[in-house]
Amino acid sequence: MLLNKLKNYVDKFNSDDCEMHKNTIDNSRAFEFLKENIPLFECPDATLEEIYYFRWWTFRKHIKHTCDGYVITEFLPNVPWASLHNAIVAPFGHQVNEAKWLKCGKEILADYTQFYLDKKGNIYDYSTWFIYSVLEYCIHCNNMEFAIKNLDLLVQYFETFEKAHITDTGLYFSYDGDDAMECSISGGRTIEEKAFPGLRPTLNSYMAGNAFALSKIAKASGRLDLEEKYRKKGEFIIQKMIELLWDGSFFKATHSLTRIPANFPKVTEVQQDRNARELIGYLPWYFNLMPKGYEKVFRDLTDPCGFMSNNGLTTAEQRHPRFMYSYPHSCLWNGYVWPYATTQTLVAVINLLENYEQEYLTYTDFYKMVSDYAKMHYRVMEDGKKICWIDEVKDPITDEWSSRKVLENWGWPERKGGVERGRDYNHSAFCHIVLRGVLGIKSNMGKLEVTPNIPENWDYFLVDNLWIDGVCYKVLYDKTGKRYGEGEGLKIIKK
Repeated sequence: MLLNKLKNYVDKFNSDDCEMHKNTIDNSRAFEFLKENIPLFECPDATLEEIYYFRWWTFRKHIKHTCDGYVITEFLPNVPWASLHNAIVAPFGHQVNEAKWLKCGKEILADYTQFYLDKKGNIYDYSTWFIYSVLEYCIHCNNMEFAIKNLDLLVQYFETFEKAHITDTGLYFSYDGDDAMECSISGGRTIEEKAFPGLRPTLNSYMAGNAFALSKIAKASGRLDLEEKYRKKGEFIIQKMIELLWDGSFFKATHSLTRIPANFPKVTEVQQDRNARELIGYLPWYFNLMPKGYEKVFRDLTDPCGFMSNNGLTTAEQRHPRFMYSYPHSCLWNGYVWPYATTQTLVAVINLLENYEQEYLTYTDFYKMVSDYAKMHYRVMEDGKKICWIDEVKDPITDEWSSRKVLENWGWPERKGGVERGRDYNHSAFCHIVLRGVLGIKSNMGKLEVTPNIPENWDYFLVDNLWIDGVCYKVLYDKTGKRYGEGEGLKIIKK
């Protein structure tokens, strides 16, 4: 039944595609690859189900077998700012979260991670939660040996980033563009000015998450000296983030007024035009960093003056006077809706709901955000046909893929990636949000755990071909027991 469903979706997506660029798994091979490797899924929400399959269909396009093993790309066309094999490290964490659910994910991610650790790819080009993602992969795929083997290289990665970005405040500076979030409200870019260095919730959350991950890997390696060192470092970063980035209501960025990464204003004294709530303020919860008592920030996710729009979560609060300010750039992070940031925020919400007692968000709120995210994945073509689509960034007001419109108006310049550079963009996660967040499926060192968070009006769901550490599972929920014939309620079946 699910194979027929998959075949119908793949045929539909293939027929709507012009396949301008091909990697290892082209459209003619898509069905066979997906049939073998993805968790098959059905549910009562037709849009969520369709986009689940669409995102797997697009993701396999980016799996690229090279002389250096497998890599996963961000763009399908070659872009000038990419490293070897067209790889870009910025979305590494999102790509790991998707790929680890594949039957072949363990092999692909071992190659891809090693590619960066061996410095074949430009691992330092962007701020990332690289070590944290490696640990997540190893826990999910029961491959802690990989992390232990690479402990020294992971330490080297952390210390190199630390040396390049540490400030006398104890926190780390970055530019919004180096966080892959250029033209933000907080970052200070105007027509006359370039971005300024800042203490931002991005890199500092990543460094804390990376430090705690290093501590856990060191403990598994028997390196108790490193375990203590990086645990204390993570705790110190949290302390400094609360001291320097919390303004009493939100975690915000504070940017220097000079080109030198020093003399950062107090976060309560940042000038008004750059003092904004931005989605990056939720990043501490992506890594479960914050103690209890700061959860009120999540109120803004359901506030139409905050981040909630009809077309997804805006990257900056809509009440800010510089929301969506005009700037001649194709990628604006001043309020436009980015799947990259939406993914980060939804993971933070999953952690909030699982690990914090609070009254600000419910699973109903979470599901609406996931549903809105799914509804983003469309484009109306020139002939009026509506097809599934994922690109770089959306306008929350017009619902257009805004970077695509800008680049088209500029004549699709080759130096920017050429025609339709953002089609099938691989810069975010979606299937992970469905499997981990909505269905509550979790793998812990080969042990499968399932705690569904589905809407009350769902009478069923089914996940089949779910491979966890070499074992295939079927997970289903059947309210009446009549749909699947396996009895009422939740069932986990080892095949």
